[in-house]
Amino acid sequence: MSESLILISHDSGTVSATDAAQQLIEEALSIGALIGSVRTAEQNEAAVKAQTALKTVRKQIEGAYRAAKDPLVHLGRKLDITFRMLTEEIDKEDGRIGRLAGDFGLAEQRRLAAEKIAADEKLAVIEREKHAAIAATPDPVQQSDLLEHFSRRAAAEAPVSSAPSRATGQKIREEWDIKVVNIIECAKWALMAGRWDALDISVKKSVVKELLNGGMTSIPGLECKKVSVGGVTLPRAQKPIDV
Repeated sequence: MSESLILISHDSGTVSATDAAQQLIEEALSIGALIGSVRTAEQNEAAVKAQTALKTVRKQIEGAYRAAKDPLVHLGRKLDITFRMLTEEIDKEDGRIGRLAGDFGLAEQRRLAAEKIAADEKLAVIEREKHAAIAATPDPVQQSDLLEHFSRRAAAEAPVSSAPSRATGQKIREEWDIKVVNIIECAKWALMAGRWDALDISVKKSVVKELLNGGMTSIPGLECKKVSVGGVTLPRAQKPIDV
């Protein structure tokens, strides 16, 4: 009798293989363990039987895997769609207001920077006048009075920088908005600069196989060679191995 191979416990959030699955695997592996070499027709026949057993068990496990996962995948997709539907307008509005608040924060930074430049320029004028006045008299008492006078003047006339205007809990930061406009140019730059860590590139082996089967003899950056692999094809009505 066929038994479950994979158990999902929604209460505890665990996934486990059943004893039946472990037994199927051990039996198939024990058949495969008898194959030490394939040098004769008899040994080749035994190898095919071992592969058939292994592939049959794998097919059963894959069927159990799909049966367990597919409903979760479909449910997850529906959940993702619902989540995006619920949050799409919220995220758009949050982004719009965030950009407006960011523009204000940038304007505040410019205002404060301008205030500082104005204050520095005012202090520089007072400092030049102070040095000119001190240079005009050799009297140490007058020089001391001048130092005190210009110190009071600097304190009184120099603009006081205001604090940035920011709401409680607000954080203003600059963020990069990155859009790919020419991935080829970016890849060329990464190659020349040695900064491949800026890219995420992988080889699609299915496409490469199509190119090689279509007549290409080599592909730059790839080492491609044919190897012989023995396999078996299970009949469509292959009877599952029962426990």
